[in-house]
Amino acid sequence: MGNYFKKQKPMFILLGVNILSFFLLFIGLLLVTVSKQEEVNQYLLTAKLTGGVISIFVLGGILVLLFLVFLFLISVLFIKLLIPNRKIFSSLMMKDEIDFLLRLPNKLKEEVDKNGQ
Repeated sequence: MGNYFKKQKPMFILLGVNILSFFLLFIGLLLVTVSKQEEVNQYLLTAKLTGGVISIFVLGGILVLLFLVFLFLISVLFIKLLIPNRKIFSSLMMKDEIDFLLRLPNKLKEEVDKNGQ
């Protein structure tokens, strides 16, 4: 398992940077929301966008994007944990078995034609 962490070190570094930036941005979003409470209340009453509300929307959008990147990195790491190399991936896809099943009708037809004559 130690070798796995050495091989995936760049992914874990990206994951750590992503998590750190997500939480810093989340704290920033909370601080901006609290500091611009009056503008948020005004937006809720009138539905008019102001600069403060737009900045909250932009920060929220960036947070959503960072969360999606986080989910992507976690899923890639999980898949690499389950399927560490191409040989295992090939055996999981059952390539030989699928080829056999695809060739089977032709072989059966050939045998029937050969035995029928």
